[in-house]
Amino acid sequence: MATRNGAHALGMPGLGVIEVGMPADLITVRCDEFHLQPATPETIVTNLVHAARGSDVSLVMVDGQVIVREGQLLADRGGDMRTQARDVGLSLLKRHLSS
Repeated sequence: MATRNGAHALGMPGLGVIEVGMPADLITVRCDEFHLQPATPETIVTNLVHAARGSDVSLVMVDGQVIVREGQLLADRGGDMRTQARDVGLSLLKRHLSS
């Protein structure tokens, strides 16, 4: 429903399928953690919406390229972003501590 029907709703009927040769943005989530139990077909959507955490994401694929595997960002992707986020956080902390 979130792939094929979403693509159809956007007027892109050729997209929304997971097949070799198709552009792929895909996220997999580990559902074996305690806070996601019981993980059954009847509860999975509710668990993902209300209980899943970012740390439960095990794989992220963007346009067919794996960006995150086993929960770890691959190769320096986002390294600059991580540095910028750290610098902004330190700046905010410094401002807070000096006020």
